[in-house]
Amino acid sequence: MHQRRADGQHLLSAVDAATQQPELAQLPAVWVLRQVWAAQYVTEDGRMRLGSAAELPPSAEQVCSPYDPEARYSKKRDVTWVGYKVQVTETCDPACEGPHVITNVETTPATVPDVRRHPGSRPVTTREPIHPAAPFFL
Repeated sequence: MHQRRADGQHLLSAVDAATQQPELAQLPAVWVLRQVWAAQYVTEDGRMRLGSAAELPPSAEQVCSPYDPEARYSKKRDVTWVGYKVQVTETCDPACEGPHVITNVETTPATVPDVRRHPGSRPVTTREPIHPAAPFFL
């Protein structure tokens, strides 16, 4: 861990010192490295250390993958992942033996709560009567 921290800091310092090559600081990989270092490490008395869990920014603000800077960490029940969520809306008709029709598919950041619903949709756990043409979320 110490060597990784030192290597990353050395690389960022070298990019900052390369004033004759300002395009280096604009590279996407350098931007991602800066975001990760800013979130994960704390500088005290001129020395870097890994930040504690309480010092980390919220998951929605952290870069969790160098391959996809917009992917976020999430947990639902016992499952954890880095990525996105897919919200699916479909029609429901309990009397219908045919297939349900998907009316909307939305990809959201993994940190968006499931309770944030598409306008006009209803939770699948509702106890209220649902009209056959009314969409609900899975």
